Parts: sequence; C-alpha cells; structure tokens
Amino acid sequence: MPRVTVVDVGDGACAVLRCECLGLPCSCEVAVLDCGAYKASSRPAMEALRTALRPDGLRRLRILIVSHFDSDHWAGLQLLGAEATPSKLAPAVVIAYPRLPDRAPDTFAAEQALFATAKGTGVRSLDLVNTWRDKTTTTPLPLCQKMEFAAVGRRWRVLWPPRELPPHQLAALNGAVHDIERLAEKLAAAGDSNLKDNLEAARESPLSRDAPEEGVRVWYDPDAAPSLPVPDDDMEGEEESYDHDSEPPGRFPDLGEIPVDHRAEFARVSRRLARANNNLSLIFHDDEQQLIAYGDAKEPVLRRALAGSPSHFRVALAPHHGTATVPSVGFPSAEACVSQAGARHRQLWCRHVESHGQERSCVNTADVGTISFW
Repeated sequence: MPRVTVVDVGDGACAVLRCECLGLPCSCEVAVLDCGAYKASSRPAMEALRTALRPDGLRRLRILIVSHFDSDHWAGLQLLGAEATPSKLAPAVVIAYPRLPDRAPDTFAAEQALFATAKGTGVRSLDLVNTWRDKTTTTPLPLCQKMEFAAVGRRWRVLWPPRELPPHQLAALNGAVHDIERLAEKLAAAGDSNLKDNLEAARESPLSRDAPEEGVRVWYDPDAAPSLPVPDDDMEGEEESYDHDSEPPGRFPDLGEIPVDHRAEFARVSRRLARANNNLSLIFHDDEQQLIAYGDAKEPVLRRALAGSPSHFRVALAPHHGTATVPSVGFPSAEACVSQAGARHRQLWCRHVESHGQERSCVNTADVGTISFW
C-alpha cells in the first residue's frame, strides 16, 4: 500500500502519502492531504507537516489534496507554500479539491469572504492557489463523484461530492450563500463594506471557478447525473458535533471586526455555510482499497457516498476528525481507523468509536501522536 503518515496536528487534519519504496532511495512523488488547526494558529500544524515530510522535503511534493475549505484543513498548506523557497519545491504542483456541483453557488468564495471579514484580513492572503503559484507552476484539479486521479503511483476514485445535487440540498446551499449576500448588503448599507468587498474579491480566486479537468479519467458518462435518492432526513438541520458551528449566537469566535448589532446574524450564516461546506467534502479511496478519506462529511452524506463502495479498507481517516457518529449500516470497516480529535474535541471521539463498532482498530492522534502505516 502507499505509505500513509497521519500527522498529529491537534484539532485539525493532515496526512502524508508516499510510495512503497520504504528505506530505498527513490524519486517518487509525495502527496499531502489537508493541513491546518482548528481555532488556532496553523503554524504548529505546518511545522509538524514539514517534519513529517523529511527526508523527502518539499522537492518531491507534487500534489496537495484539500478535502474542503475549512481553515483547519488548508491554512497550513497555504503557510507552507508562503514560506517555501522556490528552488526547494517541485517544478509543478497539482492542487486537488472538491468540485462544486453543477448549478451550485460558490461556497468557496462565501467561506473565504466570511473568514476574511471576521479576521479583518484580506482575501488574497487566504488564497491557496495564488500562494503556491508565486513559487512554482500550479494546476488546479477540481474533483467530483465518479472521477479518478493519480497520486503516489495509485489511482484514486472519488465518491463525493456529486456532479449534481439533489434539489433539497441545492436549495439549502443556495440559501446559505443568499443569506451571506444579503448580510453583505446590510453591512454595506450600515457603512461597513468589508464583507461585500471580500465576497467580490474571493470570487476572483482560481478555486472559485471551474478549472479544466484534463488528465482526469471519468469512469462513467459525465453527462449523466448520479442516482441520488431524495433523503428522508434534513442535513441542513443536523446537529453539529465538531463545533465549527456550535457557538451560541453572539459568542461566535473571531468577530472583532463585525459591528456588534450584526454579530448574531453573522454567526448564524457562518454556521449554515459550515454545514453546507462540510457536506461537500472530498471522499475518495485508492483502487486497491488500502486507504479511504472522508473529509468532514457527516452521516447523511456518508450513507449516500458509500452506497455500493467496498466494505473494508486497510486504513481509514475517520470522518469529521473522529468526532461524529457514522452510519450503522454500510460504513466500511478498517484494519486501522485514525481520528484527529485533539484536546478540544477528544471527549467527542467516543461518538465515532461507539458507532464504528471496532474499538480495537480505532486510534486517535491525540493519544498515539503522528502514526504511519505501510
């Protein structure tokens, strides 16, 4: 199997994928899946990743995979690129990320606009592609259900997000972005145009537009919509366990730049967008069933994405950092299932362990630290 190193970044996500040339000199490529920390500086996460990349260094890092655009999954990658010396980087780097479903609004732009406004920072400083483009040749690679891509000598199949969304989920996503646009207009009318300006700037990001899919093999008719049943549950109203969006109104973090009388609404639309963003996480596995990654997808999405997928993998990266329940039926077993629930969310890990039903095979980097499999 490809070597997998799950990096201990506390409350966050990061993994390094390598070839099978263990202990042998080689020039094989290296891939990184996510890097960041939750409600904390991403520098320690980036430093932990840089340590895990040794002795390969950055020269063999050829593909960055971002499961979705919460900062605890990508801000460390942005910092890594910002501080890298061009001469020490690979001549070309692919940045893979979830492709927005057809007719879906731009959740990436909305997410970045909210984050930049709350932090009082500019959107350009948050742009992952532009950061790496300044140092090396970059190729954006948007991925969606039933596509394949190559990394570390393996083919990887994408199970989620879908090319098209069911009507109810599309409506929820449209509603989330509409709320953000409406709030931006309210703030501008009150004399604060930061959110509106940031939203416009974020839409110019390379990741806010579909990129060419050359070199990606599609193993189904790309014009055929996936068969997704209309669910009997409401993903929009599902309780969040990992508290991206569980702060009570008026006490949402990092709102120092938001006018006081608009903070409750800002917190509400941020939570709504966080739910939509998590449910568009990249879910993928390799063609030999050695590794599967779930991003921050929650139980209703997992049921849909995993329908008809393999029932067992050697290694799994637990969904939502290992803080939420998983489906009681149809969720694959694994010889090792790794969670990344740090000190702030260690107490929620029991939800995953109990619902996965394989206590001896579930581990948490909060307990074992950085861990590798091969």
